[in-house]
Amino acid sequence: MKNEAETSKKILVVEDEERFCELIKMMLEQAGFLVETHEDGTSALESFEKNLDFNLVLTDHNMPKMTGFELAVAIREIRENAKIILMSGYPEAARKKAEELEINIDNLFDAILQKPFDLAILRGTIENTLKSNGESSGKC
Repeated sequence: MKNEAETSKKILVVEDEERFCELIKMMLEQAGFLVETHEDGTSALESFEKNLDFNLVLTDHNMPKMTGFELAVAIREIRENAKIILMSGYPEAARKKAEELEINIDNLFDAILQKPFDLAILRGTIENTLKSNGESSGKC
């Protein structure tokens, strides 16, 4: 059943694996969210710049053209309080890469979601992120 509050929430999904991207889109739309998808960070950033009404960005880390880290940094330059969730099959490797790049991953992302995940985990992470007061939690 769709939550009325969710029907107005617009999510930008950035995932280079087409089948997984479509699956995420389907799951989120069934939960009542409005969803726009992109397969690379560059096109997602262009869309974000044109449509500042996204309530949340859900991004993969390893993608062509622009990583999830690079995308999040660029989005935060446009809108500092944007809600951003990182998806990664290897969250510890992502944390290690962030340390190498001297990026504070816990400040850059509001949450980190380990792939694979089911609808309940995805929805719960999104709901908790949207409810947060703007402080990044960096929770897995």
